[in-house]
Parts: sequence; structure tokens; C-alpha cells
Amino acid sequence: MTLVPTIESNGRGEGSYQFEIFSNSNGNTSSNVQGGDFQKDDPGRLALSRSTISASPNGWSARLTVYGPNGEKLCVVSVP
Repeated sequence: MTLVPTIESNGRGEGSYQFEIFSNSNGNTSSNVQGGDFQKDDPGRLALSRSTISASPNGWSARLTVYGPNGEKLCVVSVP
């Protein structure tokens, strides 16, 4: 399964993000954290990264945190 954290806006934007993936398999827990700066020049969607996981459908969760250009937290989205 491939996870693609994405932001969407009506115009330009910049900031940073942190994308965390947690998976559980056979009693073992692992995590992966990705992040960095982004700059968006056009309206629409921007894929921030891409991660492939091999976990059962109920064996993973993910959280995306987006920060504005001054470090203010803009939003946090978690699934499932």
C-alpha cells in the first residue's frame, strides 16, 4: 500500500510538514517519520512525499502535521 500525504489550497503557500507512519505486524511496532519544507506555487494539490508500507489493513496509522512559514501549526490529520 502506498501512502501519499497531500495538501490542497486555492493558491500559493509555503511551510513545513511532518508525516508519521506507525505500523504493527506480528506484535512488532515500527515508525517512520518524514518531513521538510514545501513551497506551493499554484492552486490545487501538492504531494509532499510517498511511502510504501506492507502492513495489514488494520495494522497501521498515519499522521500529517502541517506548519505555516512562521512555524505555526495549521492542521493535523490522522488516519484511521
